[in-house]
Amino acid sequence: MYTSIILLTTLVLTVNACSKEEYAAKFGAMYELHGIGAMVTPPFVKNNKIVAEVTYETTCANGGSTFTTTNMDKGQPGNVAFIIMSRNEPECGKKLEKPITFSGQVKVSLPTNIPEGNDKQWFLAFPPDGDYELYLLNPYKKPEPKKQTFEVKASPSTFEPAAVVTEKEEEEKEVEERVLLEEEETTSTIMNETEEEEEMKDVLEDTTSSTMTQLFAGLAEKFVGAFSL
Repeated sequence: MYTSIILLTTLVLTVNACSKEEYAAKFGAMYELHGIGAMVTPPFVKNNKIVAEVTYETTCANGGSTFTTTNMDKGQPGNVAFIIMSRNEPECGKKLEKPITFSGQVKVSLPTNIPEGNDKQWFLAFPPDGDYELYLLNPYKKPEPKKQTFEVKASPSTFEPAAVVTEKEEEEKEVEERVLLEEEETTSTIMNETEEEEEMKDVLEDTTSSTMTQLFAGLAEKFVGAFSL
């Protein structure tokens, strides 16, 4: 912020050292340089050219004026440039009878004697009574510190991907568990029924054996009694 104030003061002193008319003459033929407005794109640099929106009076239908740039040396720091865009008088094959107001975008090559480097600051000067006195074309950005990164290498067998179980597989698993449980209950029931049948069979066999024994015993007694008579 303080640097901008110092630079602006330097430019003001330069303007005060000469008249307003003399300072305006440095910009060539009169024009308006736009920097503020809802539909305005402020000046910027692209491919070593200043891209700016201007308005001026002309007798050429397409504007007809060309622009050149100059770096003013006013004792500023070595990393600072004061750039002026000078407009040349319009030239065209057929002049209009009355001048018109032309507005458009111009692209002008940067001066060759401007500073380079990470800390360079290029200020574009506006004609008198313009939107700005100076406009910083390339705001300085402090380089970000490099972030230390490291790489972890691991063999493919170190980390095994977790098995992905779908909802359908969960349902199938539950069905299988229910079937197994029902089979176990059925088997248990069959075994119980078989044991009961075995017990009933043993009871029947014991009962039959006892009955037959009693029957034979009765017959034997009758047989012996008959022979005794």
